Amino acid sequence: MAITKTIFFTHSAGSQNGPGQGSFDLVQYLRKQLGEHVVIHYPIVEHPDEPSYQHWHNMLAKEFTKLPSPVILMGHSLGSSVLLKYLSENEIPVTISAMFLVATPHWGKNLAEFMLKKEFEKSLPITSPIHFYQSKNDPVVPFRHVDFYREALPHAIVRELTSDDHTFAEGIPQLVSDVRDLL
Repeated sequence: MAITKTIFFTHSAGSQNGPGQGSFDLVQYLRKQLGEHVVIHYPIVEHPDEPSYQHWHNMLAKEFTKLPSPVILMGHSLGSSVLLKYLSENEIPVTISAMFLVATPHWGKNLAEFMLKKEFEKSLPITSPIHFYQSKNDPVVPFRHVDFYREALPHAIVRELTSDDHTFAEGIPQLVSDVRDLL
């Protein structure tokens, strides 16, 4: 019998209720591609159409207590940046075996509540490489945002995608391949 692995997925902003909404299609793609021995835990934050860091913080604090250790962390868009902020500012009760972040924005003073603290990378509880996936022509998160993370986390693996996608409803084959390499 194969051992089940757990992925904790933090979704993007906006509704997550079905096809074409937020991270829903990407999560469904991952479930199909990764198979039955990978459980994707995909909790929905309170009021996803009106995101606030406090809602994310509350949800993450609650959900991290339910996860098995080790866990694979995954985030998409706002969920990726919130995950980095939360991990760099809070202790978590699980061991992280890997982290995969898709279309991760870097927030400036325009959205201060989501900003990372200076030298956030020194407080991250993960030693294995962090993977970033960013479309060259993402219409929501400009490609230059991944350059911030590349500089802050020089050991991160950055996958530059040639598409103009942000929601990845059709999936990301390279992400699936990278996750399978760890299973």
